[in-house]
Amino acid sequence: MNKACKQCGSGFEVTDEDLEFYKKVSPVINGKRFDIPAPTLCADCRQQRRLTYRNERNLYKRKSDFSGKSLISNYSQDKQYKVYGYDEWWGDGFNPLDYGRDFDFSRPFFEQFAELLKEVPRLYLYNPHSENSEYTNHCYHNKNCYLIFNAAYNEDVYYSSNLIVSCKDCSDCMTAERGERLYECMYIKNCFNSSYLIHCSGCMDSMFLYDCKGCINCFQCWNSRNKKFCIKNKQYSKDEYFELMKLFNSGDHNQLNKAHDDFNKLLQTQAIHKALHVENSENCFGDYIFNSRNVRNTFYADKCEDITYCFDALGNKDCMDTYESSINCELQYECYACNESSNMKFCVLSQFSHGLTYCDYCFHSKYCFGCTGLKKQEYCILNKRYSKEQYEELTCRIIEHMKGTGEWGEFFPILLSPFAYNETVAQDFHPMNEYEISDKGWSWKEKGNELKYVENKMQPEAIPSDIKDVDDGILKSAIICESTDRLFKIIPKELEFYKKQNLPIPRFHPDERFRRRLIFKNPRKIWKRGCSKCTNDIYSSYSPDRPEKVYCEKCYLGEVY
Repeated sequence: MNKACKQCGSGFEVTDEDLEFYKKVSPVINGKRFDIPAPTLCADCRQQRRLTYRNERNLYKRKSDFSGKSLISNYSQDKQYKVYGYDEWWGDGFNPLDYGRDFDFSRPFFEQFAELLKEVPRLYLYNPHSENSEYTNHCYHNKNCYLIFNAAYNEDVYYSSNLIVSCKDCSDCMTAERGERLYECMYIKNCFNSSYLIHCSGCMDSMFLYDCKGCINCFQCWNSRNKKFCIKNKQYSKDEYFELMKLFNSGDHNQLNKAHDDFNKLLQTQAIHKALHVENSENCFGDYIFNSRNVRNTFYADKCEDITYCFDALGNKDCMDTYESSINCELQYECYACNESSNMKFCVLSQFSHGLTYCDYCFHSKYCFGCTGLKKQEYCILNKRYSKEQYEELTCRIIEHMKGTGEWGEFFPILLSPFAYNETVAQDFHPMNEYEISDKGWSWKEKGNELKYVENKMQPEAIPSDIKDVDDGILKSAIICESTDRLFKIIPKELEFYKKQNLPIPRFHPDERFRRRLIFKNPRKIWKRGCSKCTNDIYSSYSPDRPEKVYCEKCYLGEVY
């Protein structure tokens, strides 16, 4: 079935496999099947819509609407939502059923749900079981961490995001697992005491490596395996290597910048890039897919089976159109962050649950429709409790009503998101300027300068070039970002890290540093292009106009191993 996306106008295909899945997740209530219709948006626009519900990295100071105490939250004070602290929200002083209401069949469902969202208190951010890590979000089990996001089981990690797991003493990293003493590293596993590593595993005491495994004491190398004492892929003796490395001072801002620029050129002209990162998997199509089977059009998945159009999936089975759902997820459709949940449709951040439809922020609940903020509830509609028989009869009527309004089968509209478009991860993957966003009728939030009232401000050129010349006085000043003019400060543990690792003080705001890392993250899109070596047609997340050497699997393995 071929359709035209009602948002972007592009054509897209609904396959027979897609239709089978819609049939599988269509609810059967009182013996009647309520078919989920084929989507009206293409896969990219459906994903974009879900992404607008995740404000991952923007944190604000605001007051609790329960106690008035100060909070660090991903909801700014001007948001028209009630926000509670962790103990307040989970405590007995808040009962979400107090906000229950009858369904009005004279009005659209989404209109009624939007009103409920603004009444029921929301959790200030998602950060359970963490210690001294107030400035973190979508995290758990972290200690002494600052401005990390989508991360777990870390200690002394700063300014890092996008799946940071079991790391210690790291800064400015993205997608890292079991790393220690790392700086500006991406897609790494089991690496130690290194900086500027991309797609590396088992490496240590190195700088500027790409697609290297088991390398020690290497500098500006690519596609290397189990090497020691190499510079730009040239082998040296141990004494020669360390003698040459004495000429490079990683703690000097100017020298480090030049080495970084040289490395970027090597990545574009010398390094070999895999067309797609699919490992130990069967019948899979997408990028960054590991240990999986029957995965289609998916990006970053591990231990998954029979999933399609999913982003950042871990341990999912029989799911379609999900984002950030992980651990024992099954039969989910159009969901975001519904961890350890099954039989979920059109839900946002609802976890440890089963059989929820059009629900938001519901935990340990089952068989609910159009609810928000529930804890250990069942058979609820718009936060009102019913008997099983009443629930099923009313749910049938509501679905029929939504079919008439054109709402049934659609995820929550972007306008219902509690966040402005540019606050969310949608801006990372589908960037738009203020005018483009406003033209679509979506909301935009102007970013204020959080430190604008700081008296001591420092121009980046006033920072000593060598970290050895930087003293604790820098902690008293706000640095003006070299690119955006936004102010940012260096925290004491961060300065300690730079000195220990012999790295210069950054000249860019943490948000700008994050944006620059995203440049090395390929779009979540697949193109058809030719292998740079054998010229055979291949599929890749590198677009055909990219300058890098992109090899098919056979040529890559033949060249690197």
